[in-house]
Amino acid sequence: MGAPMQGFVLLVASVVAGPAIGPGDAWAQQIPPVGGAESWWEGPPPAPGEGKWMRLGMRQGRRTQWLASVGDRLVWASSPTLPNTRWFVRAWAPNLVRLESWSNQQVRALGLDESGVLRLQSIGAEPTLYWRIVPAGASGWALQNVGRPEFLLGVSSGRPAAVPWSVAGPVMWLPTFVPAPIGIPAPLRIVSTRLIPNPPAPPVTLELFNGNQNELWVLISDSRQPSHIDTVAIAPGDSIQRVVQRDPGATLVEEVELRTAFGTWQRQRLEMQIPSALVLDLSVYEKFLQSVAIDATGKSPNRIEDVNYVPKSVGRFSLLIDDSVPETVRVDVYERAVAAKNPGAVLKMDPRQWDEPQGGSSPLERALQPSQPPQRRRF
Repeated sequence: MGAPMQGFVLLVASVVAGPAIGPGDAWAQQIPPVGGAESWWEGPPPAPGEGKWMRLGMRQGRRTQWLASVGDRLVWASSPTLPNTRWFVRAWAPNLVRLESWSNQQVRALGLDESGVLRLQSIGAEPTLYWRIVPAGASGWALQNVGRPEFLLGVSSGRPAAVPWSVAGPVMWLPTFVPAPIGIPAPLRIVSTRLIPNPPAPPVTLELFNGNQNELWVLISDSRQPSHIDTVAIAPGDSIQRVVQRDPGATLVEEVELRTAFGTWQRQRLEMQIPSALVLDLSVYEKFLQSVAIDATGKSPNRIEDVNYVPKSVGRFSLLIDDSVPETVRVDVYERAVAAKNPGAVLKMDPRQWDEPQGGSSPLERALQPSQPPQRRRF
């Protein structure tokens, strides 16, 4: 164990819509932690402690740039042939990896420091040095930080960064394998590794409350089920409940040998808790009265000819369901969405799938409801 599998991976990224959760009973089912990692590896995944080489590329406008290291900092390289653009992806499970940079007979891992800044660090027992492969879109994947699961490997202000899930949706990485480097000795050897699942944790009953005066539409995505979006409507002053199965996490134990400056090997034992991976991402819309058509001729039997409603984006926020969350949680989705101050970040939706409003809020709407034939209300 420990001998790298041959081959590089070239990752080209693009922004896609956020991950999603299945409807109805899917909330109350035990969902395996993130599927689809076999496709990332283009076949059977490496054995625990082994991996493959890759480059990390991201489309920015019409150009593709590659993630590179300068000291412990991360920068973009304009060409994949430039130095320090090579990464070794070491797997501990099909969807649990560490991104390693090898240089000067030293190995460092890509992770988050105590301030949440993305940088290269020495190998250690910190879960922020590990990443989950999360399916994103039809044929791509996001990289979710293990220690801070609400963050994804992405770009912010044109720089490599850890990006909150609810800010701009996942970044989609598309792996392509390329030849391995020649003449780079391995600075690390894996002696043994064990990934021990933690005991099951009690589920969480999530109450989503609408504290707004208008009906809300909420799009809910789940980092464990990124292929579907659960869409719900909540009447003013009403709430809905969902039962969410927690991800209990696991314990990772590994024994490694690191090459010293004198060419000898130093053994270390690393043991860490892998926290819950479950992040719920909520996009909130308000069902908003856009326009009213009134018959001014007096010839129509209906004074109110037409009423149009449109979705008005409110905001987007995420909920981390970890061990600290109580078994029953009440969330005012309108209050949280407004506080996020990011209406432009919401997931896209099709308003044609919704029924008519469940109650007016403004004096104009209340005045219109008795006069408006239901069949004439439309989007």
